[in-house]
Amino acid sequence: MSAWDVVELDSGFQVTLSKTANTSPAIVVNCQQVLCRAASVEALYRGFPGWDKPGGGFARPGIDECAARRAPRGRS
Repeated sequence: MSAWDVVELDSGFQVTLSKTANTSPAIVVNCQQVLCRAASVEALYRGFPGWDKPGGGFARPGIDECAARRAPRGRS
């Protein structure tokens, strides 16, 4: 289960992401704006097999960039 939170601040937003709500380290990003766009599910499956399974992790630095740069990771 992934946890996320977005808080609006006077200076912009604070976005917090973590793998689980209470047990994983969190990524906290302070920014002036947040842009979201639809992702290609095919690019996710091609670049990150198992992304939709528990423990699949985040796709970094971006779905399209990673899918274009590297071969799919195999499962161990």
